[in-house]
Amino acid sequence: LPATARLEGRSGDLFQVILPAAALPALAAQPGVVQVRPPAPHLPAVISEGKFAAGLFPWEASGWTGQGVRVAVIDTGFQGWQQLQAQGELGAVITRNFRADGVFEEGRHGAAVAEIVQDMAASAQLYLLAFDTEVELANAVAYARSQNVRVIVHSISWFNTGPGNGSGVIADIVRSAWQAGILWVNSAGNQAQRHYRGLFDGRGNNLHDFAAGDETNSISLQAGQQVCGYLTWDAWPTGLDDYDLYLYRGNDVVARSVNAQNGSIPPTEALCHTATGAGAYGFVINRFGGQARTLQLFVDTVDLEHRTAAGSIVQPADAVESLSVGAVFWHNAYPLESFSSRGPTSDGRLKPELAAYDGVSTRSLGYSDMLPFEQGGSGFFGTSAAAPHVAGAAAALISRYPAWSLNQIQSYITSQALDLGQPGPDQGYGHGRLFLPFEAPTSTPTPSRTPTASPTATPTAFPTATPTRTPTPTRTATPTATSTPTPTRTATPTATPTSTPVGPWLAIQPAQPLVGAHAAQPLDILWGNQTPADQLQLLAAGPVTLPGPAAILTETLAADSGRYATLLSALPAAAAGEPFTFTARTSLSEISQDGRIAGAHYLPLLWR
Repeated sequence: LPATARLEGRSGDLFQVILPAAALPALAAQPGVVQVRPPAPHLPAVISEGKFAAGLFPWEASGWTGQGVRVAVIDTGFQGWQQLQAQGELGAVITRNFRADGVFEEGRHGAAVAEIVQDMAASAQLYLLAFDTEVELANAVAYARSQNVRVIVHSISWFNTGPGNGSGVIADIVRSAWQAGILWVNSAGNQAQRHYRGLFDGRGNNLHDFAAGDETNSISLQAGQQVCGYLTWDAWPTGLDDYDLYLYRGNDVVARSVNAQNGSIPPTEALCHTATGAGAYGFVINRFGGQARTLQLFVDTVDLEHRTAAGSIVQPADAVESLSVGAVFWHNAYPLESFSSRGPTSDGRLKPELAAYDGVSTRSLGYSDMLPFEQGGSGFFGTSAAAPHVAGAAAALISRYPAWSLNQIQSYITSQALDLGQPGPDQGYGHGRLFLPFEAPTSTPTPSRTPTASPTATPTAFPTATPTRTPTPTRTATPTATSTPTPTRTATPTATPTSTPVGPWLAIQPAQPLVGAHAAQPLDILWGNQTPADQLQLLAAGPVTLPGPAAILTETLAADSGRYATLLSALPAAAAGEPFTFTARTSLSEISQDGRIAGAHYLPLLWR
């Protein structure tokens, strides 16, 4: 390496190097160096509550809460994780920082993902693993394998790392986890309106027509807003077909990517630009040389004028070994989010495998106001929120059936999904929305298929750094912070695979009642293994009241298991933030939940 270069990490033939831009030619001239480029682009699918809709409360009441199961959240940052622990949102997590820049708390995205996993599987042991490049991701996964992690959730979208058929460097990392017996759960991506796919059409010149007579794919930017575009085409792993990507404002080129595809580098272009002024901008694709190819353009932060929802699945959600998750809004009738990436993969496979819930409440990203994304709703939106619901449900399933194979776990989750959209599996909802029935399966699930490994791309040996032709800013070194200490590993306790719940139980949905000052909170009380004809008693302490004049609401149980619905209302003098306690009891069991007055509107409801 040049004297000014520093090796930050390595995974196989990939080297992560940081050095001044002036030293790039010397690095590129080193024997064995095939390509010098920046780290593969990726971003969190940031735009989620689904414990009730997923049917997990009876599981929790019976003790199947992920005990003995280790789940790794691999994300770019976990801002506020210690505060979440202090607030009771996270348990005794294990942290490990694989980022060469030493930054562990970059944004709240990873912390919000971890919150949802813990909500779904309260007893699971969470690992919070921070990364920023593909080398660091590979090292994080290797560590997860060494710790006997059973589930990885990766709510991250990657671009330009493969042809969309489940091959490529990131898909190889997913495959390594699967081969080690780890269930990989990935967000499908939020790119349905930020993706274009089409065969090159020059119509007499070398500029691609996105539509008849339109050589520009327009976007709208605000001043100071950054946008990145990622172009690839079907000439993997390398080829001589050469396309370039430009971003225009009016007649001016404001950013360009003009890599020379000369048979030794992948068919990719990437650019980023921060708008100096508000207005219309446009992506232009130029064929520098070669034959017509199928082009695929992803954009990260804004919607495209000409867009293709089909095939907008991101990487590594396209991998065969990835259980990929689209997003449905938790409220109303579970509509598929307009931004949720669709399949198929470039080789024609179904993606995503299922959908789960977004727009939900987390401490990190705020409470849901029950409004959808298009109406400016608040909460954790995006497939990033959907994926951890599936990861947490998988942890609960493993704690109930610890001897099940990886194929059996994934097959059961997809086979129990509740169908949405057109009858049968489709390229938006997959097999349907996440739901785990409480009843034990009548037989051990048999996988519908054993996943066939994704095609393996020819590995390209190159260090990671800033390329000479793509105008991506050179990353500057950040002083490395003290690494987060790794706690001494303890043996994973083995859960007892009980097939039926033990003892009588009660559950309250939602788990944390939030009563609006002017809006009642619907509550569901569920029970099991109770005595028929016993009395279910409901009472509230604090500035809330139940229907009717009696202080204690009584209902006769018609069967040993069932559900009872009621309403909890705030007293006229109740103030936002005041606490209260709601209690349900029978002669055999009792459960209490603490809640608060939420203000003008109640926040999380429940899902029926």
